[in-house]
Amino acid sequence: MSIRPTLTVEPQQALVDQPLVISASRFTPCDAVELQTTMADGYGVTWESKASYEVDANGSLDLATQPAREAGDAAPDPMRPIWSMQPVDQPQPMVYRAPPDLADELVRFTISDQHDNSADATHTRVHLPPNVVRSEIDEAGVLGTLFVPGPNQRRPAIVVLSSSVGGANDRDAALYAAYGYTELALSYFNYKQLPPVLSHIPLEYFEKALRWLSGRDSVDPERIAITGRSRGGEVALLLGATFPQVRCVLAEVASGLIWEGYGIDETQPSPAWTHRGEALPFLPRHAYAALDRQSSVGDNEWREQQFLAEAEVTAGELQECVIPVETINGAVLLISARDDQVWPSAILSQVAEQRLLRKRFPHRFEHASYRAAGHYVVAPYIPTTILNVTHPVTGETYGLGGTPGGNHQAGVDAWQRKLAFLDQEL
Repeated sequence: MSIRPTLTVEPQQALVDQPLVISASRFTPCDAVELQTTMADGYGVTWESKASYEVDANGSLDLATQPAREAGDAAPDPMRPIWSMQPVDQPQPMVYRAPPDLADELVRFTISDQHDNSADATHTRVHLPPNVVRSEIDEAGVLGTLFVPGPNQRRPAIVVLSSSVGGANDRDAALYAAYGYTELALSYFNYKQLPPVLSHIPLEYFEKALRWLSGRDSVDPERIAITGRSRGGEVALLLGATFPQVRCVLAEVASGLIWEGYGIDETQPSPAWTHRGEALPFLPRHAYAALDRQSSVGDNEWREQQFLAEAEVTAGELQECVIPVETINGAVLLISARDDQVWPSAILSQVAEQRLLRKRFPHRFEHASYRAAGHYVVAPYIPTTILNVTHPVTGETYGLGGTPGGNHQAGVDAWQRKLAFLDQEL
């Protein structure tokens, strides 16, 4: 009787941000094998990856030491089967989406050789840890999802904001909660009775949410952070600059400038944000072109005078739209991507960074900018192969930038950086 090959994936069950150890044995020495990985996302789309490897002289394979043949001269990466997955039979370009209820996901692995020898293994990806209580919130005009890790005690809290997609960013909030933070995935448009598009959103709504969150038994009101990506990162900086109860801001692929609303009739620009009944000044979307020209130079440096000349904006108009980040009452972490094709987040983050330096900001701040990454710098170990997407609010199709591997590496590093930053500052 021949000895059947084996495939081992460890751990068999883990949080989605945990790396895997994938190994195989009992194949013909120095033979070629193929590893196929499949998973269904939260909306029923099947994702799949295939990669070929060469087993060693003992007939064994360890993805931590052996690179895939498709990787070229890249270093070995045991998580390549996950981030390199692509959707199967998906008519529209759409990124991976976690289950709406944050249910566990089953990943199936099959390794085989040319002699019809094969082995299978599975791994369960956990989005919502069993010790985290998830509750939908519709109280006192505040809408979203609350995540409270047990046991019930006062702990640091984080408000997680969505991007221009709107809704509630439950996936990221649940993952932060796994590390001991009370999380509020706050919705502010495109959700239930909230405005359908990003336009005329009052900052008082966020202030109300901060007040509501501060009153929870599971929250230390002196340790509240806000995080958001893209337009959510823009408003995270704006909220930190406006409300002193915010003690830490994490702004990802964000902007130090205020822009017009999104999902609106662009022939009639409207403000994204209001405060005290007044529209906040904003830059029109067509001014992106001036930033794109700066970005195309290759160094991704913010040049204010060049922007003023090319965007047809006066110095006074620009200054009204610069977020006064120096008034933030705590630490700031900026995450940007140098190949961002949605908007040049490296340059837009520099606007905030340079202002913090110029104003002698008294708190800690960092700016991590990733050269090979695009706008899709998200939580680690999810598929990053989709570089063009159809926006669910506007129906517009656009490029994200970066490379699949670059976006994957940036997501892993940024996540570790964010956890370390929050641990130190909250």
